Amino acid sequence: MTGVIIQARMGSERLPGKVMLPIGGRPMLGHVVERVLAIPRIERIVIAATQSPRDARIQRWAWTHGIAVYRGRGIPHWDVLTRFYRCARQFGIDPIVRITSDCPLLDPGIAARVIEMFRSNPGVDYVSNVHPRTFPDGLDVEVFSAAALKKAYFASSAPEEREHVTPYIWQHPDEFKCMNLENDTDLSAVRWTVDTALDLEMVRGLMRQIPAGVYSMQAIPRRKRWAIV
Repeated sequence: MTGVIIQARMGSERLPGKVMLPIGGRPMLGHVVERVLAIPRIERIVIAATQSPRDARIQRWAWTHGIAVYRGRGIPHWDVLTRFYRCARQFGIDPIVRITSDCPLLDPGIAARVIEMFRSNPGVDYVSNVHPRTFPDGLDVEVFSAAALKKAYFASSAPEEREHVTPYIWQHPDEFKCMNLENDTDLSAVRWTVDTALDLEMVRGLMRQIPAGVYSMQAIPRRKRWAIV
């Protein structure tokens, strides 16, 4: 079952509670979910939160909108790899599409291309559009098999491997078959992810200029599109 796991928590250090901060009258997480729902042939969507009491707000919002939630009982908030591994097992997700909740400008069309690259290459373990990065930061998509995730789960020991889920996979090409989707133009210097209050204000400004229901990267106003923040 192809499924998207969206990692989300309220405990961001640089911008606390950012996933529920409003953009155009809705929480940022709502924009991410809306765009994930536009990805074709996705059979399951799960938000992977933590056991922090603050994340109950994420859970309430998700349940109100018919989205499943995994809270990661007993898992430290920083061990996102364990959260993903147990979430994928519980919900029977394979392959896993990893999306982060601070990317409200996610392009479903680009995500679909990454997923199709995974599907059309038998034996591939991992496909992304970030190694190397040629798309703007904030359009990140990773797809990997449950078998690759399991191997990473048992082999990863470094804190950064546990926190960022996939480093063990893409840093070991001798163990995993990895592929990457590249953009025609290198836009890796463009930043559309939300880590700070400044990022949030930039994204709010961009979204005010994008027609409702239009999700393509090309819909972002040209005069803003190539600005490096």
